[in-house]
Amino acid sequence: MPSTNRDKLFTPKRVADFLLWKRALQYAVGRNVTVVAAAGNDSLNLNDSHAVVDFMNQTYGFLGLTFKSAVKEVPGTLPGVINVSSSNQWSSDKIAFYSNYGSAIDVAAPGGDNGPVYDASQNLGERDFHFRTLSTWPTYLAPYFTSNLTDYALLHGTSMAAPKVAGIAGVIKAAHPGYTPAQVQALIKQTANDLGKPGQDPLFGSGEANIFNALSR
Repeated sequence: MPSTNRDKLFTPKRVADFLLWKRALQYAVGRNVTVVAAAGNDSLNLNDSHAVVDFMNQTYGFLGLTFKSAVKEVPGTLPGVINVSSSNQWSSDKIAFYSNYGSAIDVAAPGGDNGPVYDASQNLGERDFHFRTLSTWPTYLAPYFTSNLTDYALLHGTSMAAPKVAGIAGVIKAAHPGYTPAQVQALIKQTANDLGKPGQDPLFGSGEANIFNALSR
């Protein structure tokens, strides 16, 4: 957990928050709930504690916070959670540019990005929003700049990827009401399309989740 030299929000209270997350997840899984989480959109290797700490200092240092110890990403890295990275439409070797990655990734799912041209150049003027994912957009907010569609917008993020895996989990549970969360997770991982390096890898985990494969078992 992070430690700070000026702020008390990230000391004992944050340890308590971490335990609260852990106990909440244990409670849910113990009552046969399958939990799915987005891995995050910081382009971070979650295995590299130094990189995560550096990111936290760069992001929150202006608030007077100083992080010195390893930072634990929750809830995705906690036991019993299906942690989802974001794949994209145009590559079977690269995940979306923003997606976090590491050994804690279980599977990937399409979360959209700005396309291969932007990926190569990182030039905001070369973004192609057609590679993003169509998502609902609250009517009380102004129309998003990627779309003039009522109630919808073209978005990207692991928050767009994780609901797809949650949907797969729900359909699996409907087809197999007796499955435990561990069995649901195992089926999703076993039937994922193996992208990236063969087998488990830090980008895609077991691969890109595939509902057709899962229901064909």
